[in-house]
Amino acid sequence: MTSPLAFDWHLHSEQYYWASHWRTPLIATCVYLLFITLSNSTLDHPLRVKTSNWTKSSHVFKTFSILHNAALVLFSSIIFVGFSIDFIDYIKEHGWSLILCPPVENQNELLRGRIFYWCYLYYISKFYELADTLLMAVKGKRIQGLHAYHHAIMMPTMWLCFNGNQVCSLFGLAFFNSFVHIVMYTFYLCTIVHIPTKSWKQWVNRTCLSTMRTILVTQSSLITIPVVLFLFPFSVFIRSPKYKFFNSFLVLQGVHRLCLCTFNNHVWHLPGL
Repeated sequence: MTSPLAFDWHLHSEQYYWASHWRTPLIATCVYLLFITLSNSTLDHPLRVKTSNWTKSSHVFKTFSILHNAALVLFSSIIFVGFSIDFIDYIKEHGWSLILCPPVENQNELLRGRIFYWCYLYYISKFYELADTLLMAVKGKRIQGLHAYHHAIMMPTMWLCFNGNQVCSLFGLAFFNSFVHIVMYTFYLCTIVHIPTKSWKQWVNRTCLSTMRTILVTQSSLITIPVVLFLFPFSVFIRSPKYKFFNSFLVLQGVHRLCLCTFNNHVWHLPGL
């Protein structure tokens, strides 16, 4: 991998960045979904039950869980701070035009510099975060659809954002989602080490949902009617009203990225901007 300042997704893509090839997120997602299927179908197996009981008293498992959550808090904090600092410099140099309305010509020159290196690190973290599901499976818990969908969709979503030169989407995800992860994994870490979290549990939930709504509003302003209509039949199959908005947001986000990258900036940007 090249230095952060020399980051260039298009120039060094397949040579330096192992996650840049389309097969990487595709294979990872397929293996992940297969793992979830096997995990949920073997919950009653004696070995799974034995393993689940072991995790309740194992210092090894608890230590790994602490290190896992602490590492994600630290990593998310580094991305959030590093991105925020470079974002200010990026705005001073380029203004808002390259973010809100990237030019159709010379698109291979858009994803250059250290700020996109932070976005790439955020993308890489999506692969490691699959360990969340592994920990749940080892504890003998059923992997819920919302959890599985979120982790499965993020890897191809980030690849589509990079390959489709979606600067606004990359910046939004790297900034907002890294902040959410700082809060979320700090909460998980405190829970594991038995630091009281009851007083701020509701605040954590509100923070996560508010951030997701912000991403939805700021990044989905150019969604067309067919994409919105796609959500209507999907919402019928979401049984829990509690997760209806959040699940719909994830589908909307994924379809949005796919459409943006498919049309490759020729349809989705307003003329004259």
